[in-house]
Amino acid sequence: MDKEFNTIQEKTFKKYNPKFNANNKLYLITFRYLLPFRIPFINGNTTMIDIEEKAVLFQFLQSSERDSMEDRVFIYRPLKRTIIESTIFLNRDDFKRLKREANSGSMNTSEISNLFDFQLKVLNNLIESTIIKFNHYNLYSLNKGELSSVPFYKTYTFYADTCTEFNHGAIFLDYFKGLEINENATLDNKKFFHINQYYEDYKIFPNKHSVLLLGDAQRNFDLCDYNSTIINAQTSVETFIKFIVENYYIYDKNLSKDDAKNKTSKFKNSIYDHLFPKVIDGLNLPSGEALKNCLNIYYYDYYDFRNEIVHNGYNASEKEAKDFLTTILDIYTLISYGLNNTGVSSNFVNYYKSHYFSSSGTSINGVANKYL
Repeated sequence: MDKEFNTIQEKTFKKYNPKFNANNKLYLITFRYLLPFRIPFINGNTTMIDIEEKAVLFQFLQSSERDSMEDRVFIYRPLKRTIIESTIFLNRDDFKRLKREANSGSMNTSEISNLFDFQLKVLNNLIESTIIKFNHYNLYSLNKGELSSVPFYKTYTFYADTCTEFNHGAIFLDYFKGLEINENATLDNKKFFHINQYYEDYKIFPNKHSVLLLGDAQRNFDLCDYNSTIINAQTSVETFIKFIVENYYIYDKNLSKDDAKNKTSKFKNSIYDHLFPKVIDGLNLPSGEALKNCLNIYYYDYYDFRNEIVHNGYNASEKEAKDFLTTILDIYTLISYGLNNTGVSSNFVNYYKSHYFSSSGTSINGVANKYL
């Protein structure tokens, strides 16, 4: 990054700070990053916001660019996106912590990451205000994983009309490594031909909805969208459990679809009146006790989480979303392993085995032992 930040080059922090005093040294950190959309502000618009005992200066720089692939595909119009330069006015203690972090030589960048999270929260409030007032629904609140560039930063002081840089770098968002692993992986020809051969089968794959929602939840987590992680993961596991119970009654008890569906009208009953006694115990699933303990944790610790988010505006933390998603993935692993490895033969078990198989390398003992 050779090009100087516009904010630093123009000393914008001096022009827009009503409290600026040339006799006082300023301690500053400026971030620059690209949004996935264009905010409808005039190029160079600048605003300063005081919040939580910190001031944040935003400068909005508009970008219009041609896509590098336009010689191979038709690009409807040039990409229009906004570059953000956000500057946080630090106090002396903030700056000392940043210096200690930089001088420690460790890979820990928690101080810088916390400051980045803070300014992104302020930016999202600005974006939401624009949506509410002017109905620009192309905009949306951003998670770190949705940014279109790696954020760069510079920490520096300003005194006697001179900027003195202390440190600079990039915030590498390593929490979406799972997405990068998938994007960089290549399926071999055997797997490619498998998808082609069984195209019609996958098109009518039973309970496709649950499987795709679980994938959405994992992607949401990697993109730091923790509320959507929980909403999609919970919907996924609940539709999956209902699918298991209903098809057990259809295939093993010869009930009609409507009668089987009545068994799952209440989710608690689906678990405790049907899944536990009929499927887990009745079909003698391996690791059944671990599965029941895992489901108890889900129901009593997590079941109301989605309602808190949807109806009460709760914002889940990274840890909450990670713990929630881990529990859901463990439920899937234990159910799938149990049905694929039970010694009991039944119409439902055979139906399940013909469609579902575990392609995960997860150790079943490692999962089961957490709940015993």
